[in-house]
Amino acid sequence: MVDGEYRFDFTQIQEAHNACWRAFYEAMQRGDKLVVVDNTNTSNDLVGAYWSPAVATGYEVEIVQLTCSHDTAVSRCQRDTPPEVILQQHEQLMSCPLPPYWKNYRYVSTN
Repeated sequence: MVDGEYRFDFTQIQEAHNACWRAFYEAMQRGDKLVVVDNTNTSNDLVGAYWSPAVATGYEVEIVQLTCSHDTAVSRCQRDTPPEVILQQHEQLMSCPLPPYWKNYRYVSTN
């Protein structure tokens, strides 16, 4: 936050991912019945970091991938993410189909 406004700082990306994962882990440790992860996970490695421990601790996992056009994603972006980075993230996401043993996933078009 800078002057009360969110400012994306790429140098803090690892800490942001760590904070998201810690919140997820703490929710599981508390035994929360519903745990939602809303994060830019554009590879199976990133999704798997959440999927594996959730399944291992008995959670029923549902992966919901929201899809839209590049132009729509750029127009909705609330961060300072350059359009070319959004395109790169989209291409990475589309090139990584989820493994077939990851059950309960669906794609939702948000155009």
